[in-house]
Amino acid sequence: MFNFIAKSFVAKAGMAASALALSVALSAGLISYIFTAKQLTQMQQNEMDNRARIISSHLGNELRNIVENLSDTSNNTLFANALADSEGRDNYLMPFLNTFIRVGAVKVKVILNDFQGSPLASNPIKMPVTPELELLKKTVDLEKSFLQLNSIEKDIYITVFSPVLYANTGLPEGSLVYQFKFNEITDDIFNDNKGSFCIFFAKTDKKEKYLLKHGDYNHESAVFRTSSVEAPQIFNEWELTVEVCEDEKKLTDKLVLMASQYVLLCIVSLLIIVLVSLIGSRWMLARLKTLEAIAVKVVESKSLDQRFPQQGYDEIAKIGKAFNHMLESLNQAYHELKSEANREMKLQSERFQRILSASLEGYVSIDMDNLVIEEVNKAFCDMTGYDCVIWEGQPVPDFFLPIVKRAGLTVNSSSWTEEFRIQIQEKEAIDLLFHCNLDIDQDNNRQLVVFITDISERKAAEAKLKSVNDQLLQSIKDLKQRDRELTLLNRMNDLLLASRHTEEAFDVVRLTASKLFPDAAGFLAILNHEKQLLEVVVSWGKKDCISQQFYIEECWAMRQGRLHQVTGNEDDVFCSHLKRNSIQGSICLPLVVKGKTMGLLWLEIVSKDESSIERINKLSISLGDAIKLALSNLELREALHEQATRDPLTKLYNRRFFSDIIIREITRVKKTNTPLSIAIIDLDHFKSVNDLYGHDAGDQVLIELANLLHKRIIKPDIAFRFGGEEFVVLFPETDFQSAVKCLEDIKDTLENMQITHHGTKLRTITMSGGVAQYPLHGHNEEALLKAADNALYKAKEMGRNNVQTA
Repeated sequence: MFNFIAKSFVAKAGMAASALALSVALSAGLISYIFTAKQLTQMQQNEMDNRARIISSHLGNELRNIVENLSDTSNNTLFANALADSEGRDNYLMPFLNTFIRVGAVKVKVILNDFQGSPLASNPIKMPVTPELELLKKTVDLEKSFLQLNSIEKDIYITVFSPVLYANTGLPEGSLVYQFKFNEITDDIFNDNKGSFCIFFAKTDKKEKYLLKHGDYNHESAVFRTSSVEAPQIFNEWELTVEVCEDEKKLTDKLVLMASQYVLLCIVSLLIIVLVSLIGSRWMLARLKTLEAIAVKVVESKSLDQRFPQQGYDEIAKIGKAFNHMLESLNQAYHELKSEANREMKLQSERFQRILSASLEGYVSIDMDNLVIEEVNKAFCDMTGYDCVIWEGQPVPDFFLPIVKRAGLTVNSSSWTEEFRIQIQEKEAIDLLFHCNLDIDQDNNRQLVVFITDISERKAAEAKLKSVNDQLLQSIKDLKQRDRELTLLNRMNDLLLASRHTEEAFDVVRLTASKLFPDAAGFLAILNHEKQLLEVVVSWGKKDCISQQFYIEECWAMRQGRLHQVTGNEDDVFCSHLKRNSIQGSICLPLVVKGKTMGLLWLEIVSKDESSIERINKLSISLGDAIKLALSNLELREALHEQATRDPLTKLYNRRFFSDIIIREITRVKKTNTPLSIAIIDLDHFKSVNDLYGHDAGDQVLIELANLLHKRIIKPDIAFRFGGEEFVVLFPETDFQSAVKCLEDIKDTLENMQITHHGTKLRTITMSGGVAQYPLHGHNEEALLKAADNALYKAKEMGRNNVQTA
């Protein structure tokens, strides 16, 4: 048997396979051990998960039961009545509190407090934690329940704050405080559940944490599992977590026993495998090294005459025999291939010569050692205009020198391309593309082969295409610029149409113009028709070249009534309102609508390109058209607004505008809680003034009173003519007494005024007034006016020439 094993490589390999099978078996045992250990651990963890869920569920139910009972107790009318009845607290509240000492099995401390947090009554339960005064006040102020947690040594105390509504008003006037010891709940749970556990209290902002342990809880040397507690709503700022732990010593002992048995088995198996492997590997290694040495000699000597000694009858000997047969076959094939290669090279050389002769690309072969041309083809001769015989054996021409220089510096064989524009003899210069191939053999002999392509037509096409592409890119750029400008103009038109007054419109113009002309300065000037001055209302860019106001005669555009352009030429005429040394050129565009001059748009020209100047001209006209139409619309809108909201005689706001203002002010007062007063003024015996002096004199009296109101009231106070001789004054953000005093001052001033009409002194004019305040005298416009009107009638009844309040 041993003789068979010694002669058979298969037998030796079988022994190695047996050792491998033993290793696989040991690995399977290890896997079984790992799987069993995981199963034991998983079973223990599942049991602990169930315990954690049971404890957290029990704890959540107990907390909800306590909180719900306390909430029902808070709604008891005894506490609400006791807030107002101090005697009742002794008669019926204290007996109730003396009996109310538990919720289930938990002792509860109950304290009734007033709205300032002072205790009024409590039950006899003793607790060591004092309720926080700040939470007592917040409970009453916010009508909301709060929670307080305190930890004293190993105990946790929970304090619940609930608002108590006053029996008569239904408003919070006090608070109830319930306090109980959390340990009383958890002790019962611990008695019902074997094992150790811990309860964590953590505030959601992580600023406060509490810990309550039960049993031999040791987080470092135990297996633990956690479960969250679904606490009542009042615990929304706290996270409650139950952590169950178990001693893992028993599981560890089992795992240690299994591991020791496995280690012993592994050691014995390892010794057997090592012994068998050493014997088999040493014998196989010696035979294989002999075969390897033969193969290395064949490679190093490049000879196929080496042979493997044929000894023995095992598989390695058979491999050696096959190796020797392979070497003999390779040697025979080598000689056949060599003969065939020589014949093929001759055919390829002839074919290559025919291809070179017919090729449209030039071909040049250069001897790098002597720097002479060895061979060229017909296409190269046609490019240069010389016969092939002239080129062969000649030194390389000048236009080949950069290529030859690079080839001389190159260490290894390589290929590259280069382009040159050359001129040969008197011919037109041509563009050539050189495909260079440098070959360096083992003896460092260098040969450079260059294929040359005439790319003149391609270069011309590329130049033309680049020109067209540049034009297309410029067109696209111009279109994008135009699209951006139109977008800005359209947006400006929308904003101008939505502007409520000219100041907003001027800001829109400034923002838009600074984006349309980012590199240039500019301004918009409005014509002051009274002074015949142009006044700059908005500008952008540099301002050192701008005059803030100037006369019409200083601008050529305003004189001619059309656009005036200056581009910096010597024959240009500059406007005198500009500083010539600080600008290159400019555009002045008068803004005229239906023959009426609105103002002037001025733009700086920073470019000398004619296309850019033309674009700026068109853009400035579009911008000017939009601005002048918007300003005209705003002017018309403001005029219509003045006609609709102003009294034409006194220039005060009319009754229609008052209706809009009073609604807005009442809404504002509701939000800001600021005072609002209203006064109604009526001229005494005004009809007699009209009868005695005429209606013109009556109008003069109305105008004088309006002027007096303009002088004596200040913003945000507003005066209105309500109709006839009746006026209304609105006092936003003014207290009631200040409004009354202001009205009395106006009354006294009017009484002391001497009013004349066409040189005739009118009799003393007096007034009566009534003042009301929101919301004291009315919660809406009609009620407030009614209250002020009643006060006015009271002033009339008391002899006129006085001010009364509602």
